Amino acid sequence: MSDYWWVQLRPQGLYYARRPPTGEVPLEEGECAAWESLPLPAGARLLLCVPGVKVRIHSVSIPTRNRRRFLSALPFALEDKLFRAPETYHFVPLSRPAGAAGTPVAVVEHDQLTDWTRAAAARGLQLETLTPDYLLLPEPAPGTWLLDVLEKPYLLRFPAPHGGASLSEHPGATPPGGLQLALDHAPVAPTRLQVRVRDREQRAQVENWREGLAAHDLELECEQASISRPAWLARQTPPPATVNLLTGRYRPGRDHLSQARRFMPALGLAAALLLVLSAQWFVDYFRLHAEHERLHRAIEQTYRQAFPEARHLVNPRHQMQQWLQGEGRPTAVRQAQGIDVLAWLERLAPALGNRAGVRLAALDFDGRQLALDLALPDFETLEALQEQLAGVDLKPEVVNAELKDGKVVSRLRLAPKP
Repeated sequence: MSDYWWVQLRPQGLYYARRPPTGEVPLEEGECAAWESLPLPAGARLLLCVPGVKVRIHSVSIPTRNRRRFLSALPFALEDKLFRAPETYHFVPLSRPAGAAGTPVAVVEHDQLTDWTRAAAARGLQLETLTPDYLLLPEPAPGTWLLDVLEKPYLLRFPAPHGGASLSEHPGATPPGGLQLALDHAPVAPTRLQVRVRDREQRAQVENWREGLAAHDLELECEQASISRPAWLARQTPPPATVNLLTGRYRPGRDHLSQARRFMPALGLAAALLLVLSAQWFVDYFRLHAEHERLHRAIEQTYRQAFPEARHLVNPRHQMQQWLQGEGRPTAVRQAQGIDVLAWLERLAPALGNRAGVRLAALDFDGRQLALDLALPDFETLEALQEQLAGVDLKPEVVNAELKDGKVVSRLRLAPKP
């Protein structure tokens, strides 16, 4: 993960801090008057801390575990707690604390949420998280409430994962009314109230609350702050995704262009590598193809030298292999006699193949004559075969013919006509 920017909206302007992926100390921080003067680069990842007075959290008990039904029932369950019509609000269910009776739901007006998101978009920022300021306070230990009174409004944080409130009362010698109300309605009463004060004067003022808090049997503890509230909040651990108000139609879309820019160097290297591999593949392919053609031509030339009378050349390598295995030394014999055995076989094929029951048992060529061992159905077929072969410029001669097992077995010798 890269650096992100933490920005808090305050009445007097904006407080910003650039946070590293790890660590608490910002790399840089400062204040500005408005969004236009915010010194953030375009496309920067943004965590926006908004005023808690604009976001209220209510506990809702709806007897269903179906999220869609829960969301549809929320406006009716909270109708009596809203100042305006339910459709003017955006509802964000938060995760329910263990053992809690209800589900906490953050409620914020659509108009307000739209203003915040548009302001960030107008500056070209990548708004990823939006959460109220009181939920950025560190979660106190069980039984303890944390109250920050450094500036108005006060920020109150409960130990529940999503408990908190913004108290807009003016500071005084008595406890804030919002704090009293929260204590009166707390499902589990705290035993300690930890208050973060600005200076000794404010500490003395808070000490005067003891009498007003006596009914709640609270241990009051004051802690004097060393840095301002915005700087302190900017150093806290980023909130979990469950407290992000950007849900539903406000869910942040990914900036594909900025995402692509981050991967451009790697994509460039990958493209260059792919180009080099493709070029190498094409070079190897054409080299192998040329070598294959050269060898094929060499084989064809060798075959024609060995068999100059051959007219049909389909697979020179296979044809040469067959002739070498069947004839031993065909080249010298065929060149000496001037006999084209392939032409003979072309003439024999129709005569043998068109007669039913004729089977070629063996074939022998001695350089001058071609001997065929045949099995025929009868002597008439043998005579007809002789007549047919005599008509294709061959001189057939029956060496022997005898009847065996109902078949005529004959040896037929062929020679060229003079």
